[in-house]
Amino acid sequence: MFNKRIYVDTVFQLINDDLTFVNYFGQILTKETDIEALRSGLLNFTDIKCLDQRVLSLESCAVTITRAMLKGTVGGEPIEDEMCYTHVW
Repeated sequence: MFNKRIYVDTVFQLINDDLTFVNYFGQILTKETDIEALRSGLLNFTDIKCLDQRVLSLESCAVTITRAMLKGTVGGEPIEDEMCYTHVW
């Protein structure tokens, strides 16, 4: 069972303050905007299944390219779709 509070708390602890996140809608987010969208309920995931992930290790950072099945709501609208997103860590 997906636990939103545990997910948000874990994401907050794991990601660097300088995170750049390109989400499944093509929006560029910071750590602060990413976490706030989760906390506020704008993004409300009930299930996330990682289908594929590549990690590219660079000199001082890493890039993850992830394909996942997401279920939940975005802005109150239901979603259930396979999406891709990129993180620069």
